[in-house]
Amino acid sequence: MENTILPGAANQIPVELLAGSGTRLQQKITAAGNKPVDQRKSDLREAAQEFEAIFIAYMLKVMRETIEESGLTDGGPGKAIYTELFDQQISRSLASRGALGLSDLLYDNLVESAAHSRESMESPG
Repeated sequence: MENTILPGAANQIPVELLAGSGTRLQQKITAAGNKPVDQRKSDLREAAQEFEAIFIAYMLKVMRETIEESGLTDGGPGKAIYTELFDQQISRSLASRGALGLSDLLYDNLVESAAHSRESMESPG
């Protein structure tokens, strides 16, 4: 199977990786719809923060690719792995604090959409 690559940066993320994250987030959002209100809001908040973390991680990766290697240090074979893990942790930390505000906007939209879909299901047609 051929890896499909998103256009853009030189060292790109395969679409399959992003699609897996998107599917997982979609499943979380769908599953939250059948839970009590407090649990649903908590699950939607978690999904929104996870989306923001994925977005920040990708942004950090692309930003890091724009910096030329100085050659001062080799970094070795573990550098790429360490850098990716570091970016993931930074992105989770930033997302949990709402650094970009993206998770708040997404959460508000998800809660509003869930309320509208419940109203349309409950109201007689």
